[in-house]
Amino acid sequence: MNTKFLRYAVALLAVVLLLQSYVVRELLVTELLLAILLFGLLVVAGTAFLIGYAGLFCGSNGRGQVARSLTLHGKRGASNHDP
Repeated sequence: MNTKFLRYAVALLAVVLLLQSYVVRELLVTELLLAILLFGLLVVAGTAFLIGYAGLFCGSNGRGQVARSLTLHGKRGASNHDP
């Protein structure tokens, strides 16, 4: 009776270890795919940000919006209170 129990115990242990290693591999692959997906989203968002940032500073005439707003009220660096 002990040998039968020992065989079942070894078989059960082997099945548990096999399933556990399969689950661990699946979790690792899932985490890796999620990391790749998040990195791709980061690249896309960063590219969109850089395109928008370049569009902010490079207007249609080659001067940026910031330069245009500085020269809107007269000379660059001049305040509204100067005569």
